[in-house]
Amino acid sequence: MMLTGNDAVDRIGKMNITGDVVPTIWFQKITYASGKPNPNAIMILADIVYWFRPVEIRDEKTGRVIGWKKKFAADLLQRNYQDFADHFGFSKKQVKDAMNLLEEMGLIYRELRNVDTGNRIVPNVLYIGLCPERLSEITFEPDRLESERLEMNIESDEGKEDISQGDICVHRSTHTTSSECTYASSEGGTNTENTTEITTERNLSIDQESYKRLICDQIGYDYLMQEEDVSLRGMYEEMYLLICDVVCHARETIRIGKEDLPYEVVRSRFLKLEMRHLQYAAHTIRQTTSKIGNIRAYLLTTLYHAPETITTYWTQMAVHDLAGM
Repeated sequence: MMLTGNDAVDRIGKMNITGDVVPTIWFQKITYASGKPNPNAIMILADIVYWFRPVEIRDEKTGRVIGWKKKFAADLLQRNYQDFADHFGFSKKQVKDAMNLLEEMGLIYRELRNVDTGNRIVPNVLYIGLCPERLSEITFEPDRLESERLEMNIESDEGKEDISQGDICVHRSTHTTSSECTYASSEGGTNTENTTEITTERNLSIDQESYKRLICDQIGYDYLMQEEDVSLRGMYEEMYLLICDVVCHARETIRIGKEDLPYEVVRSRFLKLEMRHLQYAAHTIRQTTSKIGNIRAYLLTTLYHAPETITTYWTQMAVHDLAGM
């Protein structure tokens, strides 16, 4: 089935391409002193982000998502300079320089630990942490850092709930955890000897317009709004507004089906939705003969599961059409 009218684009759209993701804006934000993009640091950051992206756990019988897990074993990512050098074809010095920059920018932090293997103690094992809030800041262009806590009232399906955005990042020099980030020293070395304590709490106000522009580009909004079918065009508009609401308004959980899922997990998936997913959702609605009681909840669930069900759905439709010939 053609989705865009371009055979190559449609075929590529059906490919489940995975791996490192590099937002275009990083080439403006992660640069050398000259202002030119630093591709080494960008590629290494993309690889680190890949390892910090959660993995779905599915029920073997139903195929439903029943949980999430991390890709690495410890609390931080254990990967040394040589691992990155071998993976990208860099020298160890290039890797160190790139990671120094990422640490100076507050995107990552490094810890050297002594690891007990059971037989012996391995000294100075490198562990890498990632600061999600700082990553979001350079990726989605927040408008500014505020000194006061941002309070938001979110209207949920069940009613009103007061949502207070939590502390974004507390910077300390030692004993960092996955929710804490440590900036490097001004010399650009590791943080293991940095004793400067920075205790300022920061709250981040996300530039919603940046998210909306990103979503428009991702789903091909302008193309969808050229749809001649008025009711179909209206559905696409409603889906766009729903995606923007999910992405731009933080809350603790979002109900998908009968499950309350972590907000960040749902937002991450909605940020990856493409035109074909909206077209698929619209098609399933039109194929549904029974009355949909809560259209918003139905759309939320359909869009959330679209990336994992779209291929099977179209395959089933094709088989059904062939059987009827």
